[in-house]
Amino acid sequence: MTPHPDAVAVRSQLERSFDAPLSTLRQQHAQLSDPALGVCLHLYDSLVGSERAVRALHGPAHSPTDLGLQQLCADRDFLADVALHAIARATHRTPPSPAAPPAQPTPPAPFVQRPPLTATLVRDCAALFQRMPATEAMSAKDLAELLCRDREHRWSQHRNHGLTTNTLARLLKPAGITPRAVEVHGGTVRGYKRSDFLPTAPLTQVQTQAQVLPLPGVPA
Repeated sequence: MTPHPDAVAVRSQLERSFDAPLSTLRQQHAQLSDPALGVCLHLYDSLVGSERAVRALHGPAHSPTDLGLQQLCADRDFLADVALHAIARATHRTPPSPAAPPAQPTPPAPFVQRPPLTATLVRDCAALFQRMPATEAMSAKDLAELLCRDREHRWSQHRNHGLTTNTLARLLKPAGITPRAVEVHGGTVRGYKRSDFLPTAPLTQVQTQAQVLPLPGVPA
């Protein structure tokens, strides 16, 4: 008989699928109010509570044929299956089989960044370029610094140390946006162009000079 996954297996899949430890996922959900992640965390917490109830009823006062214990076990197994399917749906992955692990270890599947976080980052990058109408390109370093400038913003707290150029590239990759050679201040650096985030239509002069956000280390 195939064993059902337990809370440990569900937590492992949750952290692997969202590429972050449980504590960070809770903080991320609190900052972004991600409904899909919230459902997964709720199901995981419910599974943990169900397993505690099952363990509490295991003892001399309750036999394996106790209908109450059997119902709790059925609820626990159901929650585990639903949690895995919710995680898979939220991250666009196929839920793992509850079968026993193979004899030969297999390498972990490559992580695919969740589209909602990528979409949020693309919108924030587009907003930065909109506030800088004279800027056609920006280095990856400057873009990451601008996103992290607000200490209360989600990117300044991303993964506890803030957004880096490597994380920026990884998060933008699912959107088809990759760093490339761009001309900035008379030199060539690896970065991003305005057209990566915004349409190439002519700019309208609706921004005032006070709305232009200067690059880090460059006088306004």
